Amino acid sequence: MDLILGQLAQIFSIVSSVVPFIVMIGVVVTIHELGHYWAGRSFGAAVESFAFGFGKSIFEKSDKNGTRWRVNWLPLGGFVKFVGEAAELDKSNSGSVLPIGRPYKELAAWQRVIVSLAGPIANFILAIVLYAFIFAQGKPVYGDVTVLEVLEGGAAYEAGLLVDDVIVAVDGKTISSSNELIEAVAYSADEPVELLIRRDVEQLDITVVPKREIFVNERLGIEDEIGRIGIHMSAQLLSIDKVSVSEAISLGADQTANVIRKTIKVLKRLIFGKDSFEKMRGPLGMGDIADRVVDSNMKRTDISLKDRLDNTFWQMLELIAMFSVSIGFFNLLPIPMLDGYSALLGMYETIVGSEVSLRFQEYLLRGGLAVVGVFFIAVTWNDLKRLGLLDVFGGMLS
Repeated sequence: MDLILGQLAQIFSIVSSVVPFIVMIGVVVTIHELGHYWAGRSFGAAVESFAFGFGKSIFEKSDKNGTRWRVNWLPLGGFVKFVGEAAELDKSNSGSVLPIGRPYKELAAWQRVIVSLAGPIANFILAIVLYAFIFAQGKPVYGDVTVLEVLEGGAAYEAGLLVDDVIVAVDGKTISSSNELIEAVAYSADEPVELLIRRDVEQLDITVVPKREIFVNERLGIEDEIGRIGIHMSAQLLSIDKVSVSEAISLGADQTANVIRKTIKVLKRLIFGKDSFEKMRGPLGMGDIADRVVDSNMKRTDISLKDRLDNTFWQMLELIAMFSVSIGFFNLLPIPMLDGYSALLGMYETIVGSEVSLRFQEYLLRGGLAVVGVFFIAVTWNDLKRLGLLDVFGGMLS
């Protein structure tokens, strides 16, 4: 009985920690769908409904254009439904006012391309705004990234790095903090990385091959396999400079582009078998990270409640921005049911002047469903395994 109660308590603990996840996915998916909505309405498309969440409505109201704005009972994202997009108009519209505008299929092909791309673009804009807001609080300025210690047997030792070497750039990109080097190396396990270093008065190019190691984030309790080169570094924080609004936006755009580049690199490494698919995290995994961020801050006893709340707020903003980029990028993939596929069909129609045959679309849809299904099952399995739910359910069944 005690074992069952313990397992039930563990499940309750996991369920009760979904609030950060709901906030994160609610913001990101709602902005995504608003991108589709605003683009569609700008071309005169009739919108049957815009829903916050899924399932049955707990509140709804029709606007002057006949669009039903709904709040549904399951707060996991949302959706926008254009008239004539996929199904007949929902006759259950509580108001008698029909949506104003043209059916979605009557939009020009190029207009439908823009509507399809507007969701991911909205996600990227959200990320830029959030990152810009973070940078507007001040831009950290660090001193030189200097090697303090080279661990014997590590990649840096084998490549010939020495104590007091200053690392200037990684793969041709200038770095300004040790975190930038750590990040670049982490995503390059077993792959050559070009370092530009300054040794005394000369500059040297050194190639290192980061070794695959298990890294444990003790604060968040997350274990991951990353690349490391075996050095200890110093990069002193010199100041936190004020930035203008335009500079903050520019920094936000740079950071968003950086996340996209990292996402592409991770995807390529997965495709070519350089990383295990077990590294992928789905919505449950992202929700777990969000919960750990909140939990790790709120359990601290060495700072005030105000500081704990401040830390949680800024770290959640950064996590939402990162998640928004991931959702935007994933939806750009040319896979059926995703925005990239719809945009690709629209581009074909714009160029050729006719739609892709229904039979060919059916084949593509079946293939896409298989790809998305396998991907969803795999990342969900990974998430359940990380969360320990597989062991919990296995213990209850046994």
